[in-house]
Amino acid sequence: MAERTYYESKPSGKIIVTWLFTKLLLYLLIYGFVFIFIFIELPNLGSYLSSSMGKTILVGLLVIIVVIFLYLNFLYKTYVYRITDKGIYFKGGIIIKEDKFVPFFKITDVRTSQNIIEQLLGIKKLGFQTAGQTAGRYGYSKPEIEFEGVEDAEKPKQLVYQLIEKTKKSSKYD
Repeated sequence: MAERTYYESKPSGKIIVTWLFTKLLLYLLIYGFVFIFIFIELPNLGSYLSSSMGKTILVGLLVIIVVIFLYLNFLYKTYVYRITDKGIYFKGGIIIKEDKFVPFFKITDVRTSQNIIEQLLGIKKLGFQTAGQTAGRYGYSKPEIEFEGVEDAEKPKQLVYQLIEKTKKSSKYD
């Protein structure tokens, strides 16, 4: 029997804004402080920035930001989320391509979360936890599969709960 798809989606385009703040800005802050510290220590900061080397560095930083933005845009376009009668699928990536599947009988928890940027944008992360996941940062387990940038997380969340129950009932009598 063919696998039936109940839900298929991509993240909202707003995810790029979240990634810009969480991924790009984090690195810019780290390296920016190092960059600023180095230049504050220089006695002639104003004359240095007006020199051709200073302009080259600023143009270089702008090029890096544009390349990272383009990469995140292409990355967003590769993400696909699916919920079928067999389980949950995630596919995406450019440099590191991932193709994950978790059957319903392995799911122990379905969790939604939002950081402050996601709250402002009205998007959520929908995580599917399995028993085999180990604790990550901050003492809680990282989900096996995570749907990022979901605008209406309740619909797929409720669908997964229904399909988990359906799987439990059908497996009891097999």
